[in-house]
Amino acid sequence: MTNLPSAQNWGQMMTMSADLVRSGFLPESIKTPQQAAAVMLKGQELGIPAMQAFSQICIIKGKPSVSPELMLSLIYARVPGTIINYKANSNELCEIEATRPGHPAQTFTFSKQDAQTASLWGRGAWKTYPRAMLRSRCISEMGRALFPDAISGASYTAEEMGAEVIVEADGQTVVVEAMPEVIEPTPTPREALIEKLKEKYGNVWPMTERLALIETAKGKGIENEELENVTGNTPVAEWTIVNAADLWLYVQRKTNATK
Repeated sequence: MTNLPSAQNWGQMMTMSADLVRSGFLPESIKTPQQAAAVMLKGQELGIPAMQAFSQICIIKGKPSVSPELMLSLIYARVPGTIINYKANSNELCEIEATRPGHPAQTFTFSKQDAQTASLWGRGAWKTYPRAMLRSRCISEMGRALFPDAISGASYTAEEMGAEVIVEADGQTVVVEAMPEVIEPTPTPREALIEKLKEKYGNVWPMTERLALIETAKGKGIENEELENVTGNTPVAEWTIVNAADLWLYVQRKTNATK
């Protein structure tokens, strides 16, 4: 609990976050003061300044992700004596030999074939900067396997978690747009009925069904004037699936009202 900011510090953090979001100088993936504050808090946990946190930490689907450069920085800072050698760093293979003090060297690879198997190759930054992306994945795998204590739960890069990234001139990966979890909206009763009718009839509502619905409506005491209002005075011959749904729902409401 001691790592949490006090009420006063939290208020200052939120004020600062709101100002920074309005400034337009934060990464595109940070759109709200709450998102900015979450990144700042994670940065504090990792022991890095706020502005560095904004450039190298991204919250995706509620989980922190970090840049491969920050992973390396944390490993070197928190595990002194670590040795990391690149045995290969090309457009088709990244191979890293990493040695943790007191432990034998371990080798990690991420290849073009690995990227193809994961359906990554040829997409986005993988198409334009394959060497940097292979390196990023290899560093991430190494960090999770050999230095989990150093990266403090920030075990994946933003790209691994579904964000769109680009590679800048200095080789650093930058999040263009975080990929939020898509939550499909619940259809309204009208929308659901329209879809159901389309599945049954396609885009053409049979005339026999139209006439049957008119008879049902009249049987419920619905007058012609009401039918015209519901269908927008559209002639029966021109009624659509949408008209059918509106009329069905109107008949249902009238029926329920008389019960």
